[in-house]
Amino acid sequence: MRKRSELFFNLLLVPLDAAAVLASFVTAYIIRVEYSLKPTVYQVPGWEYLYALVALLPFAVFFFALAGLYRYESMRSRWREYSQVVIAVSASTMFLIIVDFFSTKPLFPSKAVVFYGFALAIVLVVTERFIVNLFQRWLFRFGIGTRQVVVVGVGRIADDVTYALQRNPGFRLVRVLERKKDTLEKLEKIAKKHHIDELFIADKTPAETDQLEYIRFAHNNHIAYKFIPSLAGIYQTRSQPSLYADYPVLEIVRTPLDGWWRIYKTVFDYLGAFLGIVLLSPIFLVVAIVIKLTDGGKVFYRHARIGRHGRVVRVWKFRSMYAKYSTGGAFSGKSDLEILREIGGEKMVEEFKRDQKLKKDPRVTPIGRFLRATSIDELPQLFNVLMGELSLIGPRPVTEAELARYKDKAPTFLLIKPGITGLWQVSGRNDVSYDERIKLDVYYVENWKASLDLRILFRTIGVIFKRKGY
Repeated sequence: MRKRSELFFNLLLVPLDAAAVLASFVTAYIIRVEYSLKPTVYQVPGWEYLYALVALLPFAVFFFALAGLYRYESMRSRWREYSQVVIAVSASTMFLIIVDFFSTKPLFPSKAVVFYGFALAIVLVVTERFIVNLFQRWLFRFGIGTRQVVVVGVGRIADDVTYALQRNPGFRLVRVLERKKDTLEKLEKIAKKHHIDELFIADKTPAETDQLEYIRFAHNNHIAYKFIPSLAGIYQTRSQPSLYADYPVLEIVRTPLDGWWRIYKTVFDYLGAFLGIVLLSPIFLVVAIVIKLTDGGKVFYRHARIGRHGRVVRVWKFRSMYAKYSTGGAFSGKSDLEILREIGGEKMVEEFKRDQKLKKDPRVTPIGRFLRATSIDELPQLFNVLMGELSLIGPRPVTEAELARYKDKAPTFLLIKPGITGLWQVSGRNDVSYDERIKLDVYYVENWKASLDLRILFRTIGVIFKRKGY
């Protein structure tokens, strides 16, 4: 997973690049119009020129993104980055020329403005990125943003990788270990003592069983797993290739939801939750009044669930059960099993143990059945999204007891935030067995796409109106 500092600097480059491009073409206009003795071909007022540039600036950022300038690569060469800057600025300038050609009004007062702006943009963007890189390297001296790495391996490959890591200020080499029977035990101790970011297998590719152990260790401890692959391993699925110390390197990608995609999903969550709360506030008020009038007691119910990386999240819901049957210290103080054993006997207890739900739950109030069928009871979780605890779309939030049923899939499940709605909710809800829910949750984590989120969101609306699965 990417460190927050890495995401911050990648995000910071977007407005800085845009500002550098804008400053370049504004400066080019001033040089040509204000300080040149030659008259301009067209009379383009400064404010019109500036407005046009600001309106077209997002397209420049788009070309920078296409050139790969916002893709995180910890081992990327600076010269390669600067060559990408030239490509991105060239594409952006060509786009401005095309817009000027088809526009009814001239965009540039003179062709010289295009040339000056192009040259200045390359210089300013490269300079701006060089300064950001210097600042980032300065922070590395204090250990801010550095990636803690453990290398496993001996021989020439391990020596080359170790040497390259030591020369890169963005990495801190914690330990170099020889691959033996007790290596995993040593790794466990090192992981407890240090916050390890990467495990680098710089040796001949381990046997399949050994490699699975290393991958499992990395996943359980939220550590990036990298290795020098054999020829057959180069084509391994769900891996991210790169070149390091002149060796092809593969990083096992546990979930596509990382880097810029994680930023995108966070922005999507916050905007969606805010709009949802504003638009649905009348429903919030009506439901609260109805619950209070029909059953009395507390309107909201908070339940402990497991969030990203195993953090405990207190999930908000409209109370849908009778107050006397609700669990937790704020209500009866009894557990689900204790209450079910009292009102339904062992048969009901067994159904709950198997599915963690009851299809016909006697604890639920009449209004609560409606709230559950329409998922209105889960709307207060929008506040959990605003607090950064949940996502709009994601795996189902589970209790600590349920997490045990995920077994070796639990580390994968905990990689991302749980969601208000998700893949299992639009695949049958209560009609889906618990084992199928686990498979759907893990599939979502391992195969996340922005388009998948949108499909789930639209299908959720259909499921709510059909009340499917209840």
